[in-house]
Amino acid sequence: MFKRTPKHIGQVIIALVSFGLIVAGLYSIARGSLSECVQNGLQEDVEINHEKFVVPYEVDRRARYIWNKSLGYPTKGAIPLLEYAAGIVSLDAQNMPLYVQIHKDLGLRYYRNGDCQQAVNSYQFALKALDQYKPAVDDHSYGEVSSLLTRAQERLSTH
Repeated sequence: MFKRTPKHIGQVIIALVSFGLIVAGLYSIARGSLSECVQNGLQEDVEINHEKFVVPYEVDRRARYIWNKSLGYPTKGAIPLLEYAAGIVSLDAQNMPLYVQIHKDLGLRYYRNGDCQQAVNSYQFALKALDQYKPAVDDHSYGEVSSLLTRAQERLSTH
């Protein structure tokens, strides 16, 4: 028959502990994400346009997370996400590129949705941020947002 030695018992204990860790990891992935367990509650549920998201508490990280999520949505679905992100992102030198990107993307989505006035407003927010932090901005970003604004204003004037 099978002899039980201390060596075998140690291997069984290691196997059981490993199995327990795997089960705990799978459970945390099923609940949301493994990072949620690691961060010990540094996230919360947010509902945007009848959809729930688990987002970081830190506002600027939350804005970046929601902006990233919006990239996978069609125009109408992305607008509420981008509006949420635009409403919470702080405008400072560190977050200026994110602020500009969120407002630029929001303007593009408004433009594609036919809401040119909202597109113009979003582009103007982005340009205002670019003007405020001009030393930290390359000319390409300013020119890109400027041309998008001009295009939206022309379309608005023809309608």
